Amino acid sequence: MEHLNFLSLKGTALEKLPSSIGNLIGLQTLDLDECKNLNVVPRSIYSLTNLATLKFRDCWGLKELPSGSVGLLSLKVLDLFHTRISEIPDGVVGSTSLQDLDLTGTMIRSIPASIKQASQLHTLSLIGCKQLQSLPELPVLCNLKAQGCTSLKTVSSSRAALTQGWDKYVAFGKLNFFDCPKLDHNARSNIMDDGQLRVMRVATEPLEEPYGHDDFYASIVCPGKEIPNWFSCSYQSEGHLVHIKLPPDWFRIGLLGFALSVVVSCVSNCQSELTLTADFNVKFLGESHELFSSLLFIPQASESSFRESNDYCYYPDHMYVWTKRFQSEEVATKCSLDVYKLANEASVEFDVEGAKVLRCGICPLYA
Repeated sequence: MEHLNFLSLKGTALEKLPSSIGNLIGLQTLDLDECKNLNVVPRSIYSLTNLATLKFRDCWGLKELPSGSVGLLSLKVLDLFHTRISEIPDGVVGSTSLQDLDLTGTMIRSIPASIKQASQLHTLSLIGCKQLQSLPELPVLCNLKAQGCTSLKTVSSSRAALTQGWDKYVAFGKLNFFDCPKLDHNARSNIMDDGQLRVMRVATEPLEEPYGHDDFYASIVCPGKEIPNWFSCSYQSEGHLVHIKLPPDWFRIGLLGFALSVVVSCVSNCQSELTLTADFNVKFLGESHELFSSLLFIPQASESSFRESNDYCYYPDHMYVWTKRFQSEEVATKCSLDVYKLANEASVEFDVEGAKVLRCGICPLYA
């Protein structure tokens, strides 16, 4: 059986994965999704050194993985969505080959510190992990989904990884801490400070295929009532509209784009995502000219299966930050670049569907 590379036992009544599974040394994909009675996984699974994809999605009877410090050396995808796992072995989460780890809806309480060694990890899903209380330093993720982690209190800074790994290509960086009401002050500060680094990383990345212009963005969502501190030298206003007096050299070489931020009072029926828009217009000789219009969709509510109620939801104030990449070639199609260079006034109007914008801000990003 050493030549078998794909095995699916999806939806079977399997209760115990046999130890002989370790003999399938050529296995690359093992699909155990929806094996709801599965409750035992043998240590021999770590002998599968060619295994790249391991799926336990909706295995609700699974409470633990076998301990192990080494193994699964080729693992790229580990899907533990909606299992009852409460902890994950150091050697698994710290694998340098791991790219996608889904712990959505699990009973996980903490993430091992070894996760910072997972240098290839780009997506970490923690949606609805209601027992999770802390997050350690993380590697340079493209996407962290932590919405609905209602017990989460502490989040460590990942500044070291973000600054040391600047050569790692990152087309987008998304941090979502929607509906994490217990985050302490230090956690929110770490999230926003790391968010600033992610914003600059994405802003300075070259626009390369296969990504389009609008695929290069960063977004950060976090409970809060204030625009981030690093917007202090930019333009801010109460409400949904900010008026700007532009300095003479604002439209110069080196303009990478803009960081945008809103504080939203979110009182509405549960929505799977929030739609944010920002329209930037400059004034020149009494006429208004559009520089850009930004549209962004942010997942907000937790997975419906993890909510206690699907009726009416109230969420306290949340702060959103996102980026808009800039290309002079794009805006040149709207009007002459001289119009933008000579304009001395501008306005940015924000709108969030189904919610009220309490305050807003915009920060130009320069190389």
